[in-house]
Amino acid sequence: MLCNVKIFLFILTTTILMNCGYKFTTYENLYSTHNVKNITFYNLESYHLLANMIKTELNINNFNLIKDKNHLNITTPSVQIINVFENNNKIDIIQNNILTKFQLTLKIKAKIIISSTTHTVNIKINRYYFTNHSMPLTRDSEIKNLRKEIYQQAAQQLVCKLLNIIINAK
Repeated sequence: MLCNVKIFLFILTTTILMNCGYKFTTYENLYSTHNVKNITFYNLESYHLLANMIKTELNINNFNLIKDKNHLNITTPSVQIINVFENNNKIDIIQNNILTKFQLTLKIKAKIIISSTTHTVNIKINRYYFTNHSMPLTRDSEIKNLRKEIYQQAAQQLVCKLLNIIINAK
């Protein structure tokens, strides 16, 4: 009985909110209302892993990538990667030099230009991992997978910040 009352109150509240003009929104709804479909992406190393991940994320979020090598089109929003810094630090040695704990850090500084307003975006991602010196091939493949993971997460964060800037710019 109590469950039925809760369901009824939820449906009633939702109906009232929908009738008074309140809309439940998502990023897709906000993105589509701002009509930003084209974007330019600048990176010094166009075939770098990060550049490929960012292009993929922009395509997933329905952005059309426009090539403007001379940076002449100021009406189209643009994303520019200014600096990428990757660092691999040894943090701790465990069990008589058999296991080592490392920290993999990725720092990205990007510039987002929308309607002649420049926004600087800083992204920092850390990952910790252990290595066993008796298995170097496993360690190399693990590091390669971790690098892909942090670059993917950085690309997702950059596109998320881009969407937030687009939403707040209007």
